[in-house]
Amino acid sequence: EGAEGDERPVEKGAAKPSAHGGGRGASDGRSPAPRVTGAPPLHIIELSELLLSLLAQLTTELPRAPPVDGQPPLAEAAREMVHLLADKPRSFSEVAEASATGGPLGAGVGACAALSSSQLEGVLDGLCVRKEVCYRSVKDHTEFELRPSAWRLYDPCHPHLARHRHQLAAERLAAACAAIASTAAAAAPSG
Repeated sequence: EGAEGDERPVEKGAAKPSAHGGGRGASDGRSPAPRVTGAPPLHIIELSELLLSLLAQLTTELPRAPPVDGQPPLAEAAREMVHLLADKPRSFSEVAEASATGGPLGAGVGACAALSSSQLEGVLDGLCVRKEVCYRSVKDHTEFELRPSAWRLYDPCHPHLARHRHQLAAERLAAACAAIASTAAAAAPSG
């Protein structure tokens, strides 16, 4: 039993709070404050996670340097594309929208905003395989899925991905690692 309105348990042997404030210690004649035990409420944990995420972003994300010779930074664009495609394959229109505006995906693909359509396709071709998506046996659209070798650019602490997207990406990364291992085992000489 804690203070009124507090659902957390109080350690056995701890004094209950007095009606007139208590908790200032035994020196003023009142009983000591109760020691509350148990886990903090869930909303406190969630707010703490958001605060730490914000602090990480503020301290690690410096303003980007201007491109040299007007060329967009393709290595940074490739890194951002990997994080955009880490949780699931996406169509070219989704990738183009996210790279131009940041899009609803919220991946922080600002490095890709300066890419032309042909440069974006070049980055995607280096990182992805194209997969035809059929709907009712008819080709509907093409999606880009990360090649197993592209996962080396994935950062599990990338600040622009929400936690649930990192969890999906971790599942896909494990599957990609398993595929690489089985391919390597099949290619290894037996004997």
